[in-house]
Amino acid sequence: MQHDLRRFLAFADALADAARAAILPYFRAGTPCDNKSADAFDPVTEADRASALARRNLIARAFPERLSMGA
Repeated sequence: MQHDLRRFLAFADALADAARAAILPYFRAGTPCDNKSADAFDPVTEADRASALARRNLIARAFPERLSMGA
């Protein structure tokens, strides 16, 4: 299987842009931080969740044959 490096690099840029757009509204907004682990301190914010969702949506549209798991 041959991969198109230019396509992947352009997609990486698009992922970074989507993450930036999702996170920016939370910057210095004083949003709370949740602990997603019962055993240790594993902080997560709404900005983290928004960024992950934006990136997962882009991946699902660009590569529907790929499975994305995780929070």
